Amino acid sequence: MPDVAVETVTVEFTAEGHLRLPAAFARAHFPDDRLAALRTDPAHIVIMPVGVAAPNGIMMKQRNLLGDRSALLREALSDEFPVGPVDAEWSAKRRRLTIPAGATS
Repeated sequence: MPDVAVETVTVEFTAEGHLRLPAAFARAHFPDDRLAALRTDPAHIVIMPVGVAAPNGIMMKQRNLLGDRSALLREALSDEFPVGPVDAEWSAKRRRLTIPAGATS
């Protein structure tokens, strides 16, 4: 059964390995400014919010006055990430952002 509560958002990976999230999306889904990143298979990167009490979460930083957030994921993903804007899907049911690892939009 498909997930009916899916939101599409454009995120961006920089060449240095930073993931950039729009301010409104980050506030709504990552309220503690912490995340966990993992590769579920070669084609997908999964980003999940973690609370402040969770150890080893990656901190997001405010990158501009608009409130956009960024997190350095190069260490978590090695050098295997897309560069540039990417259309990703947020699953409200699973509370995770799934990013295609190989294709940029």
